[in-house]
Amino acid sequence: MKQDKVRLSEGQLKRQIEDYLIIQENMGNLAFERVNAGAFPTQSGRWAVGARKGAADYHIDKSDSYDGDAKFQYCRSIWVELKGFRGVQTQSQKEFQKKIEVQHGEYYIVKSFEELQEVLNG
Repeated sequence: MKQDKVRLSEGQLKRQIEDYLIIQENMGNLAFERVNAGAFPTQSGRWAVGARKGAADYHIDKSDSYDGDAKFQYCRSIWVELKGFRGVQTQSQKEFQKKIEVQHGEYYIVKSFEELQEVLNG
């Protein structure tokens, strides 16, 4: 019998994904950063500007090798945009994706934990 996927909100998915990424980073399997777009108030009353509009939710660096040969290692630059089961990209996110892909970076829209695992193991 086929099991239905659990439908998570984007916030629920972010918590699940971030917990997993923290564990993987602590194990030495990757390095990641949560990219915060927008502006944030500081204690002094000023505003701190985060990443530019449209930036992906996470940037992940992960080692890999060509054909499993440890002599030929490289670093994958992976950008991940999380979306809940009904989420769609904004125009600024599409523009950011194009900039990453032009530079041969990897950009993925992820809607489940399983999709992230496929991206990282791919």
